[in-house]
Amino acid sequence: MQDHPLISVITPAFNAEKYIEDTIKSVLNQSYENWEHLIVLDCNSKDNTAEIVKNYSQKYPRIKLITSPLAIGASNNRNLGLTSAKGTYIAFLDADDLWTPDKLQKQISFMIQRQYVFSFTGFRRISQDNSTQGYVHQMPEKVSYNDLLRNNCIACLTVIFKREPFNDLRFQDQGWEDMAFWLQILKRVPFAYSINEPLAFYRIVKGSRSNNKFFAAKLRWNTYRLVEKLSLLKSCYLFLIYAFTAIFKWKRF
Repeated sequence: MQDHPLISVITPAFNAEKYIEDTIKSVLNQSYENWEHLIVLDCNSKDNTAEIVKNYSQKYPRIKLITSPLAIGASNNRNLGLTSAKGTYIAFLDADDLWTPDKLQKQISFMIQRQYVFSFTGFRRISQDNSTQGYVHQMPEKVSYNDLLRNNCIACLTVIFKREPFNDLRFQDQGWEDMAFWLQILKRVPFAYSINEPLAFYRIVKGSRSNNKFFAAKLRWNTYRLVEKLSLLKSCYLFLIYAFTAIFKWKRF
């Protein structure tokens, strides 16, 4: 099925019972049908996430529950998903986020037609209860390694990449792990290419790590210094750019 390759959708989950059903339905509702959905559950999850996923996996064999043997965190749960994935392409969708029904179809067609191996899309932020939709995050046509250092515009829930050129890559626990992973890819290929349409919905959850701006800033700094091992001067320069753009980026909801 060269024109309809298998896409492995990886979802790390921890105490996700409030949103996981909507996330699963978001995948089930895709117009593109050749996918598998790997939901990697943290072993310390205490709510009914496992039962919800099991109910869906019994009805839809393409949905698979994987329980991590240890409490290894979201980045290593994604790695467990990568190890288990059978798809030619990899996509990520966190347990509280959503896609538009045409997301996979549009993006995989875009990649195959242009022979791209790494792509992302625009997205819109939504409130916890779906009652408010915020600013549409516009995307540049393409992003290089140096572009990404200045502005991490690639949101995890929008990414698809071809597995084969990057089969050995894994998420790291240092720094901002999503950004660090994209940087690894962009050391091997010149660009990530975008579809500048909001094909995904990023949910703003109170108390979440990504919604903690001070923690996010620390992770960004650690990405520069500990992961990419950039000089102090270059790290300070990039961090100032990050701080300036973040003020305007996140004011818009």
